[in-house]
Amino acid sequence: MTATSNLPEDLTGFIGRENTLRQATDWLRDKRLLTLLGGAGIGKTRLALKLGRDLEPSFPDGVRLVELASLRESDLVTGAVAAALGVRDTTSAPTVATLLEHLAGRRILLILDNCGHLLAGVRPLLLELLLHPGTGAMRIVATSRVRLNVPGGKELEVPSLSLADPARTDDPARTDDSSQGPGMSESLRLLVDRAGEVGVEIPAEDMPDATELCVVLDGIPLAIELAAARLPSMSVSEILAQRDHLLELLSSLTAFAGVTGGQQETLREAIGGSYAGCGDAERLLLGRLSVFPGRFDSAAAEHVVADDALPAEAVPDLLSSLERQSILKAETERRRRLFHLLEIIRQFGAELLDPAEAAALRARHAEYYHALVIRAVLYSRGPGDLDQLADLEPQLRGVLGHYVATAQPVRALELNIHLVRLGYWFSLGLLGESEDWTRRALAIHPATPSPAKVIAMSYDVWIGLCRGNPTAAGELLRRCHAAAALLPEDADGDAAGHAATLDRHAVARVLGYVDGAYALMAEGSSASIAMLRRARDTHDVGCPSDRWLATLLWALASVLLGSKTVASAAAQECAQVSEALQGSWSMPWARVVQGWAEVRHGDAARAAELFGVGFAEMAPAGDIWGPAWCLVGLACANARRGRHEAAAGLLGATDRLQQRGGVTLSALAPFEQARRSAEEPTRKALRENRFDACYVEGRDQWRREDILATAKRARSGGDRSEGHDLLTPTQHRIAELVAQSKTSGQIAAELNISRYTVDTQVKNIMHKLEFHRRSEIMNWVIRREQQQRD
Repeated sequence: MTATSNLPEDLTGFIGRENTLRQATDWLRDKRLLTLLGGAGIGKTRLALKLGRDLEPSFPDGVRLVELASLRESDLVTGAVAAALGVRDTTSAPTVATLLEHLAGRRILLILDNCGHLLAGVRPLLLELLLHPGTGAMRIVATSRVRLNVPGGKELEVPSLSLADPARTDDPARTDDSSQGPGMSESLRLLVDRAGEVGVEIPAEDMPDATELCVVLDGIPLAIELAAARLPSMSVSEILAQRDHLLELLSSLTAFAGVTGGQQETLREAIGGSYAGCGDAERLLLGRLSVFPGRFDSAAAEHVVADDALPAEAVPDLLSSLERQSILKAETERRRRLFHLLEIIRQFGAELLDPAEAAALRARHAEYYHALVIRAVLYSRGPGDLDQLADLEPQLRGVLGHYVATAQPVRALELNIHLVRLGYWFSLGLLGESEDWTRRALAIHPATPSPAKVIAMSYDVWIGLCRGNPTAAGELLRRCHAAAALLPEDADGDAAGHAATLDRHAVARVLGYVDGAYALMAEGSSASIAMLRRARDTHDVGCPSDRWLATLLWALASVLLGSKTVASAAAQECAQVSEALQGSWSMPWARVVQGWAEVRHGDAARAAELFGVGFAEMAPAGDIWGPAWCLVGLACANARRGRHEAAAGLLGATDRLQQRGGVTLSALAPFEQARRSAEEPTRKALRENRFDACYVEGRDQWRREDILATAKRARSGGDRSEGHDLLTPTQHRIAELVAQSKTSGQIAAELNISRYTVDTQVKNIMHKLEFHRRSEIMNWVIRREQQQRD
């Protein structure tokens, strides 16, 4: 798999369909859109992935899979495609325009999986992609149960796997595959292969029954795989003996033509065969798990689905039982066991619930994940530290959608507010989706303002500033103040309340912060220093994210607009707060603040080193805002040091980073002022054509590794072993323990921190000191100790 592709590994192997693959490959040479049509379970997704893997060498810009099954709103399609391509929706421009700009000139294969339920969003996007003059080299493979009817595309109906007549040995549908035995059809090869995966070898005497079973299942891959999953507990003949009871509709079908209700019934009956093999508790759990649209862990399942009829203590074993039957998929990630239902099986489970039970389960699902978000607000180490919310994107979307669908606008606003506070949408590069959820909730909100409404609007001001749209942000800020003035008196709460409480006190805190942010980012006013200092002082109410962000913005205002004394004190406090948090965003941003204090009032060489380290820490995480501030800071530092060619190149790299990341920081007053302070002396020092040449060179080195190389060249030329003051006290201690040959687990136990934190800090140490192995840290510590003794 290349770095530009995101196809999952094929763990079970692809069987048969050579002719279908050949036909699809031939059609993609001439057609830019190929739609794979078929009912659920027919193998459309697996065929699309096989095509992608086979054709990957022909697409130098990669093969990208976009999974649409969990989406419920058609207007989320473009955002999902952008996210899968790594396009960050952070500007005020329409997402589709940013997407088209990203794809222009690229030879890329895009796989859109499960389009049929989102036609209102998929069709317009496909037309945009096909009609745009810059996307001629792109190819698209879509999978759908229904025809997309997009002009210029080709549609291929995915057939069932080939079948053999169990009464004949010369059936033309048979194949000759020596690895699976002569005369085996595709269906039988699949059954034998999947049986082997669950530890069952079908004996020769059972092959006629196995062949007949494949015929009864009509060659549908999902049905065959479900049948194989039951083989550890049932023989082939026992499964076949239940065909009238389990697969009544399947047994009456002989062929499939097009996408029809009959095929959907076929799949339902196939799933029903596996369902019938479950015990009562397993069946109850399967239906209730259908409220989870994505991956979940055992704790979530216990909270949401358990009651007197399904005790919480029984849920873990039942999950394992469903996993063993291949009804539930499971994987281990970050030492957590995560489960998920295939979408088609989840839909089957949803049919098992009556409306009242489904509504109650969705409410408990929303309650559980809402509480997780509040816990993260209270205990995270600052924005960007989202370990508690990892992999919850489908669940959180489901909760927000539930609140909107059930007319709970305040709950929807509250949840989205907390996600913004945590930097959740920032980390995903989906600021536009955050604004969209706010818009949907406000559309059903009563006319009378609520604290949640005012705070949500206020955070939209903040997002507008971050997206580089200060004009719209200013207009919205005025509306926020007008709405705040209309808040009823009973909106008051406890002034020392819970950090997640949204009341008039919270409104005052957030509006104070946003007022200061606007004064800094839109107006470049030195008055922002005092405004943000007050915001910092009022945000210490138990929420690390709020406290840190207010401190950061106050410190940025101080170092960019304040005196040397003010800048120095602010940079020091920001570093202390960030060091205490040890968050993934906190220390890199503290280095940005320190760098600007140095470039304006101190040592430009030191500033260049701080910006270089900050960029190296931020870029791998996919951040755009921080690296852009680092690069323009590096440009300023190099201009001050007389390295004007490097400064011009870094300005080019800065602009390209903004363009590729969809960030318009140049619309913000302090950023543009900083940029001019680098560009103006650089243009004067260089001939115009030389400035342009260096700028273009830097602009064209927009890839992360090229920008990192540019940043490293611009840093001071001192010995990297002298990087003592780049490390935090915690990092110094970890380095010393690494030098003692201690493992990450031993270091974590000694310092009473998690192993994940240790590994992250070791990576940060190596980034700062430009090391590649832990042994280099050990040698560095030894050299420092030797120098101190000498």
